[in-house]
Amino acid sequence: RSQFEQGSAHVLSMPILRVTGDTAQATGYSRVYLHSEDGYDIWRVSANHWEFVRTTDGWRVSRRSIRVIDGGPEARQILKRGFGVTEVG
Repeated sequence: RSQFEQGSAHVLSMPILRVTGDTAQATGYSRVYLHSEDGYDIWRVSANHWEFVRTTDGWRVSRRSIRVIDGGPEARQILKRGFGVTEVG
């Protein structure tokens, strides 16, 4: 059964947004909830980084990076870069 058939919701957090002229970046979290017999379970939590460019037709996504938060370095790198963290200690 697909996530859609099971009942799911993909929820994004309020991102940190940085606008520099005609480019912008947004960094935040996303969660996917799946319906179960007991209610809803969190199926996945991810770090997201979006890059945008302003065009004559408005803002457009130029790149998106998403990594599952599983203790590995990839998600931490996305969050550190997007939140402006240079060192964690």
